[in-house]
Amino acid sequence: MKKFIPAVIIITLIIVISTLYYNYDTYKKKDLTYVIEQRLTKGIFNRYKLSSISTYELNYSDEILAIVLVNGIKSKAPNTTTTYKVLLEKRSNGSWKVKDIYTIR
Repeated sequence: MKKFIPAVIIITLIIVISTLYYNYDTYKKKDLTYVIEQRLTKGIFNRYKLSSISTYELNYSDEILAIVLVNGIKSKAPNTTTTYKVLLEKRSNGSWKVKDIYTIR
């Protein structure tokens, strides 16, 4: 019985921490700039990865879709400036999801 109690406490902590992280991440994804920064500046195998984002320009937005032009410096050599058109879709919980990315320049 003594070995069972620490296992239950550890499992409970894991569930609580996972739930808090999920809720925090969902809350942060309600901001367009956060979603765009995460999608375009993070990831090992990200083919659209930028080392830094220079400008954002919101072209279109309604209750469901948003189109944003993002200008930044590519992380892969040669480090040239590029522009992406990012299409985002709003989920039922109010968070944004990147639906598609198009290279402009």
